[in-house]
Amino acid sequence: MLRSTTGLGVVYSWGLPGDMPLPADINGDGWADPVVWRPVNSVWYMLDARSGYEFIASQWGFSSDLPRTADLDRDGRADTIVWRPSEGIWYTKRSGGGVGVIGYGGPGDIPVSGRISSVSSEDFAVFRPGNQSAYIRTEAGEQITKDASPPIPSSGLQVITPPFKAIQ
Repeated sequence: MLRSTTGLGVVYSWGLPGDMPLPADINGDGWADPVVWRPVNSVWYMLDARSGYEFIASQWGFSSDLPRTADLDRDGRADTIVWRPSEGIWYTKRSGGGVGVIGYGGPGDIPVSGRISSVSSEDFAVFRPGNQSAYIRTEAGEQITKDASPPIPSSGLQVITPPFKAIQ
C-alpha cells in the first residue's frame, strides 16, 4: 500500500489466517486503508492510515455472510456490506450512519458489488452460474440482465469489486 501522507510504499502484516482482506478507503482521503473481515466473529478490523493508524473494529454480519465494500452514500468513505447467501439479501452499513437491507439474489448466486451500470454509482449484482447470467440492480432500482457466457470479461460486463477477484 501507499501512504496517503507521503506516497511512499509500506507493507502491512494485518489480520489472521482466515481473515478476508478488503482494502478500502475508510477515511475519504482517496487511498485504500488496511481492512479485513473476520468470519469467525463477523468483525471488520480497519486501520485508518491517515490518522496514524487508528484501529477501528466493527461487528457487521454473520460468519456465513460474504463481505464487500463500496461507497454507497457517496461520501468518499467505504461502507461495509454483507450478502447473506441463504436469504439473497444485502445488508449495508453506511460510513455516515444508517443501515439498509436490499433483497436481491438467491441461493447459489455469487454476489458482486461495484460500478457495473455506470462509473458514478454502485450497483448490487449477482452472477447466476446455472444460466451464466448476471442480474444487476442499479442504484435507481432498474433491473438489468446480462448474458455472461463465455466469461464476463468477453461479454462486455466489467465488474470492479474488492477483493479484486474476477469471475471467470
